Parts: sequence; structure tokens; C-alpha cells
Amino acid sequence: MLRFIFRKMASNKWMVLCLLIGFMLAVGMISSIPMYTDGVLQRMLTKDLENYQVDTKGYPGTYHVKIPYGGENWRSKYLEHDERINAHVKEEMGIPYLSSYNKFTVDYIYALPEVEREAKPKKRFFKLESVSNMESHVDIIHGKYPSNEVKNGVYEVMVSQEAFKAMDLLLDEVYTIKSIVGKEDVPFRIKVVGVFNIKDMGDGYWFQGILPYKESFIMDYAIFYKDFVENADMQVMLKESQWYFALDYHAISIEDLSKILNAYKSEKEWFASNRAISIKFPAISIIDEYYNRAKKLKVSLWILDVPIILMLTFYLSMISKLVVDHDRNEIAVMQSRGAGSKHVFLAYFMESAILASIAIIIGPPIGFGICQILGSANGFLEFVDRVALPVVIKPRYYLYAIGAGIFAMMAMLIPVVLSGGEGIVQHKRQITRTDRKPIWQRYYIDIVLLAISAYGIYTFRMRQKTLVLTGVQSVELGIDPVLFVVSIFFILGIGLFFIRLYPYIIRLIFWLGKKRWSSAIYASFVQIGRSRGQNQFLMIFLMLALSVGLFSANAARTVNANMEERIRYEIGADITIKGDWQTMDVPSSGMNMDENASVSDIDSKPALKYIEPPFEPYTKLSDVELVTKVFRTTNGTVQLSDKWLQNVYIMGIVPHEFGKVSWFRGDLLKPYHWYQYLNLLSKAPKAFLISSNMGEDYNIKQGDNITIKWGDQDYLDGVVYGRVDYWPTYNPNIIKGEKQGKNYLVVANLAYIQAKTSIEPYEVWLKKSEGANSQKIYDEIKENKISVLKLTDASQQIIMGKNDPMLQGMNGALTLGFVISMLISAIGFLIYWILSIQKRTLQFGVLRAMGMPKNSVLGMLIWEQIMTSGISVIVGIVIGGMASELFVPFLQLAHGAAEQVPPFKVLALRKDYIKVYLVMGIMLTLSFLTLAWFISHIKIHQALKLGED
Repeated sequence: MLRFIFRKMASNKWMVLCLLIGFMLAVGMISSIPMYTDGVLQRMLTKDLENYQVDTKGYPGTYHVKIPYGGENWRSKYLEHDERINAHVKEEMGIPYLSSYNKFTVDYIYALPEVEREAKPKKRFFKLESVSNMESHVDIIHGKYPSNEVKNGVYEVMVSQEAFKAMDLLLDEVYTIKSIVGKEDVPFRIKVVGVFNIKDMGDGYWFQGILPYKESFIMDYAIFYKDFVENADMQVMLKESQWYFALDYHAISIEDLSKILNAYKSEKEWFASNRAISIKFPAISIIDEYYNRAKKLKVSLWILDVPIILMLTFYLSMISKLVVDHDRNEIAVMQSRGAGSKHVFLAYFMESAILASIAIIIGPPIGFGICQILGSANGFLEFVDRVALPVVIKPRYYLYAIGAGIFAMMAMLIPVVLSGGEGIVQHKRQITRTDRKPIWQRYYIDIVLLAISAYGIYTFRMRQKTLVLTGVQSVELGIDPVLFVVSIFFILGIGLFFIRLYPYIIRLIFWLGKKRWSSAIYASFVQIGRSRGQNQFLMIFLMLALSVGLFSANAARTVNANMEERIRYEIGADITIKGDWQTMDVPSSGMNMDENASVSDIDSKPALKYIEPPFEPYTKLSDVELVTKVFRTTNGTVQLSDKWLQNVYIMGIVPHEFGKVSWFRGDLLKPYHWYQYLNLLSKAPKAFLISSNMGEDYNIKQGDNITIKWGDQDYLDGVVYGRVDYWPTYNPNIIKGEKQGKNYLVVANLAYIQAKTSIEPYEVWLKKSEGANSQKIYDEIKENKISVLKLTDASQQIIMGKNDPMLQGMNGALTLGFVISMLISAIGFLIYWILSIQKRTLQFGVLRAMGMPKNSVLGMLIWEQIMTSGISVIVGIVIGGMASELFVPFLQLAHGAAEQVPPFKVLALRKDYIKVYLVMGIMLTLSFLTLAWFISHIKIHQALKLGED
């Protein structure tokens, strides 16, 4: 049997090679999906932890437990806690740590010099502490490290440089230690023998820095443990113990997260009985947030990956059917000569098993290579030099590979089973039957797929309305699984619907020129007409591949463009600056100018008398084209005839400058351009613009009078000149809560505001010159000594956004989808035409024997390509554009309503289409060249022989 199989495979080596490539590609791509997803999620987790360290200056891997003690006989509790904490960190969590210590503290004590050197001896209040592993983390700058032995009844200690100065200590001076809480019966003596400093400021051991030791005497850990922990008489002085671990957060794997969370939860529950116990582990909050981001990323990747998986399924089904159709004559002959269905099935099973085994071995490394390449994706088919994804080939990825291999075998064997029991007579009879329609036409599967797509579109739009009304996160709202597949259903459904119409289109073209067609073209029409729909697989496959490719291109461009637009809209301009405004009298509370503040943190206190800093220096920055002033506050109040609206977002602008400096998408206020609204403000000083949601909720119309105020400012009367859905920095989808309600907006003239109220801090918005360098602007601000509290640069935020692992994951998945579609379309194209030409060798021989020139035979094939592949490419382009417009917005499923401002806009650029056409052209050209080489090596003169057809 094996000899027969290998002989059969050798006789069809090109077909087997294409099948093997298809198997390896399918296995490699399917195994790369979980591999790539894990790599992106791992990068996202590590990046979030790193960003926490940069933003807060705190180490996210800190695991710090503080337990207070008091009274006698607590040593047993300490030993229980010590065993529990160490087992928890080292075994239950399983995260390697860079450094650790156990710290003891004796508090509420004071020191008096044994030899008086002051007229009135000063009590030096301090804490006596001992920290494990400290010797290797300090530099002794004066004296020596304390001894681990008691010498003449005196304990040696060391102090920090700050403590040495602050407590007025002397080196080698002996002090008598007494308690301030009535424990006079346990005095002891100490001697300061050393002054230390931190050896390495970047050492995780010093996560709290040196400030906690500014009032501490540090004793050697071994002697402290012996005399203060194990000694029952001295135990009563111990006030607390601390455990600290600097966990290596770079070693945290996404597979460990559930274990870490469960271990931390178990630890909190174990210590829950004592509220005074403090456990700090900053990484937990990041891991919790990571789960939300991971859900968003997985939703986005599934939306993008499911169509590719379905396309691979279609690809395997297509090539399997073509192979079995090619071998069906041989199967029928075997059945007629006495071979049972089991023998035929076994032969194909072993052949598919050989191909699948090779693919399972090679597939995961192929997937690994794909992940490494796509990890550097910066956009659609755009790559940058970036650290490779943290991907390793894990055993579970081979489970995906095995599953893909088994699935490929099934796809290859199902047509064999369906053809089983068919003898040569039945097979020849089946060949001549042309009236039987394919199953998808008989049961209108194309219409069903389009109906499911319509349902998906309706569900998505209803879901988006729900998000806007409720303001909940998208991942909190259940996602209909149908939404993951509707895009590919639409592409497949409309492609099949076109195939239903295709025969009529061909008949129409033939009828229009039937009196003028050459013999080669006529023969092409005859061949297509008699193909019984065999070319339908190729056509739908090419349409599917090109449509998915264009969908991926448009989705990638849309995702990246909408990310940039969201950042520019939220910031408002190229650069926004909060200046340092001085006050004449500093009150107890003032304007919130925290450097991490957002729009919602802007809160003016007009009772202060502000001194306006010079504005002119901003206008003289060389790489700045335009500058404007913008006043903003979120604690505004709007007075209506019968109601007060609180926490309204109020903006004061200079209209003609604001329009030139601000970023705003032109289609957001259709049918009018937003400049027309700015013109309304320019024409009337008391003109107000309000948000549409406020106008709709309270029936405020154009021409109505409203009054605004904020803080302790006087009331400002104005007239509503227009209502806007969007405005730079304004997010109408934010729900502030049940009490505060929706987010409302009022835009007024800054000149009118400043004329009627006392001057308050405003922001300075800058528009950079074309090709300007942000760093140069920063340097000039510093050189001109412009005092800045906060500077926000849209270009830098965009760079950070592009480096966000979630966006990188989507770009990589989209690029992966396009590359897969192009590769398998080329392979499918080759397989179809090679098998088709092999079956038609006799036909070519007959045509040549009848006198048809070789060029005419080639022309016939070219014309067939135009009517099948050419039409498929054109239709695929059209379907891809339609699918992009309808289904690219589905990528919003991973985001809440507040994150979808400005609204999602599908973007298609010519350069992206050029990329698609270029790659598709290269693939088809290589395929045509391979096909031409194959045709040139066919020995047509040997085809005319008796006994076959």
C-alpha cells in the first residue's frame, strides 16, 4: 500500500507539492494565531507594567506586607506569618524576585548619651530597626558595618547620613535606650559605629528610598533576631515586622496571571481578620486592568482572525475537491476492478496523513516566523525596527497544529467519501449530467448568508446605540458571536450571488459578439459553458481572497487613522500648554494644575487674583505657525428658565484664531462646515454655541437666552446661535453618572468672558509649522524661560499610540490576514489551473491536430483567464470596498462609547489599494509564469492515444 501511495504521489509531484504547501500554510497560520495573540498580550502586559514604573516612579513588582505586633508571646504569630508569606510569594505566586528582605521595628523609644555632652541632655526619638540582606546593598561612608555580636553589653548600629545629621549623633558614641510607653524595665545600650548610604539607587531593594531611615538606628539582623525576636523579655518592644520582595515583573507570563490573582486573593482573605495588616502589590491593579484590555484585544483579533480561518477552510475545501475530482476517474476504475470503498479511503487517508504529519512538524516554526515579522508591524504592510514579540513555541501550540492537520485531512477525505461506491459507468454518466445545480444554489445559501449579514449589521447598530445611552464598556455588554463572522458571510454571500448570475453574464457577452469571435475565443466560451461550474471554486476563491485583502487594508488604515484622529480631537491642537499663573494672595485651595490633569480636572477658583504671564513669547516661537488662547472649565453652571444645569463644560475661544489652530474633522457637523459656526460667534460677542444633547434634552432652540457662570464669577447672559454635536476636546458620549447626567457644552467668545469676569488661567494652543520639530519648540520654550506646568504634544501622543501593543496587534493581524489571502489565492490559482490543464491535455492535442496554432491555444487559455480570473478580480475589488464600508466599523466592538469620539470613519487610501494591487499582481504574475512553464513542458503530441477518452 505504501509503495502504491508513494508511486502515486511521485507521479503527481507538482500537485502533491501544492497540497503540501497548502497543508503547511494552513497549519502554520492557524498555529500562529494563538502564538501571535499570546505574544501581543504578553507585550501589552509588560508594557503596561513598564509604563506604571515610568509614570509613578514606583516599582510595580513591589510586594510589601506590614504586620503590627504588640504584647508578649507574639513570636509564634510571627513565625506563622513568615512561613505563610514566603510560601505565598515563592510557591503560590511563583514569580522570581530580584531582591527581598524581612524588617523588624522597635518604636516609641528614645536615646540618651551615656556620657553627657550637653547641659540639658536631649532625648533623641528614633526607631530601632533591623533589615535582612542589608550589608550587600549599602556603602559605609564613615566607620564600619555593625557587628553581629554584643560587645560589653553594647549593641552596634549604623545610621543613614540624614539621620546622623538630623539627630546630632557622634560616631562611636554610646547611648542608653529607654521606652516612652512605660517599659523602663528593659533598657539597653547601643553604639553608632557607621554611617551608610545607598549603594545603587536603581536597586529594587530600596523601593522606599532612604527617607524611611532618617530616624532609624539599624542593627545587624542576626543579633537582632536572636535578642529581640527569640528573647521573650525583649519581644515586648517589637512593634511591627515587614516583608518585602522586588518581584521581577518582566518574568510575569500571561499564563501565570490567574495563578497570581488567586494567590493574592487567598493572601488577602488569610489576613482579612486583622485590618491593621497592610499588603501592597501595585501590579495587581495593572493585571486587573490588563484583563479588560486583553478582552478588547481578543475581541478585535477574533473579528479579524475568524474571516481568515473561514477563508482557510474554504481554501482547503476547494483544493481537496479539485484533487478528488482530478482522481475521480482513477477511483472509479479501482472500484470497478473490485477495490472496496475502504481500500480507496485508506489510500487517501494515508496520503493525507503523510502530508499532515509534515505540516504539523513544520507548521509551528512557520507560525513563529510569521509572528516575528508581524510583531514589527506599524501599519498595513508597514514595518519598523522594533523589539521582537516575546514568543516561544509552546507545546499547546502543537495542539492547534494537530487540530489544523486533522481538519485538513478531513477536508481532503470528505470528497473521497462522497465519491465512494461510484463505479466507472456511474462516474462517466455523472460527468455528462449538466442539469444538476450545486447544493448552495438549490438551497439558496447565498441568500441565507446575506440575510445573516443584514442581521449582523442591524445588531451592531442597535448595540452602538445602547453603548451611547448607557455609557458602559463594550466588553461588559455581551457580544453576539454572529458579529465575528458576518463580514466573511457577506463577502461569501455576495460572491456566490454573483456566481449565480455569472452564466447569464457569459451568455450575454457571447451573444453580443458570437458572429465576430475567433475560433480560440469561441472555444473558450464553449469550455466555460461546459465546465459545469468547475471554475466557480476558483472564481469565488479569488473574489474572497481579494475582498479580504482589501478589507484588511481598509481596516488597518481606518484603525490607525481613527487612533490619530481621536488623539488630535481629544488634545484639540498640535500642542496645548498650561502656563504657570501666579497669584497675588495664595489661598488654601486653588486651581487644580496637577501635571497629570485631564480636561475633567480643569477647575477654576475665580476668588483668586491671577497675574497673567506674558503671551507674546509664545507667538515668537520659530517653528510655531499660529497661537491662540483657550479658556476651559468643567464646573460651569447653565441657568435655564426653570432649571440649573451643573458641571457643564464651558469653553472660551477667539473664533478666527481657534479655527486655524484647532484640529477638527470637517464632516462632523454636516451639512455645515464648522467654520460657519465660528462665523456665528464672530458676528455677535454674546453668541453662544451649545451641545446638541443639551438642546434636545431641555428644548433649547436658536435665539433662546441662557445664562452661564462658574465658581464665584458673575453671571454671563448670552444668546444661543447654534447647536453642535461635536467640538474640539468635547466628548458627548461621556456619562457622568446618575446624579450629574450627560456631558453638556457651551462655547463662548473669550473676549466677552474676559470683559465681564476677572481674568483666569487659560491654555495656549499652538499649531506647528509644516515640517516643524517638536524638540526644537521644547528647547525654545526652555531658552525663553516660559514657565509651563503641563505641555501636551499630539505628535508624541500619536507615537505612543502606535507603540501601544493593542494597536500593534490589530495592525499585525490585518497584515497577516492580507498576506494569508494573497498566498493561498496564488496557491489555489496554481492548483486549479494545473489540474485543469492536466485534464485537458487530450483536448489540446485534438485542437493542435485539427490545425489550431499553438498561439491560438495559448490565446484560448488567456481568454479563459480574463473571463474567470479577470472578472473575479474586478468583482473582488467591488465586494472588498462594500465590505469595508459596512463591516470595518465592527472593530468598534472592542471599545466603549466614550472611546468612539470622533465617530468611526472608514478610510480607504489610494496607496493602500496600490499595495494590494501590487502584491496581487506579483502573485498572479508568478502564478502565470509557473503555469506557462508547466504548459510549455506538456507533450501534447503524445496525448492522442487510444484507450483513455
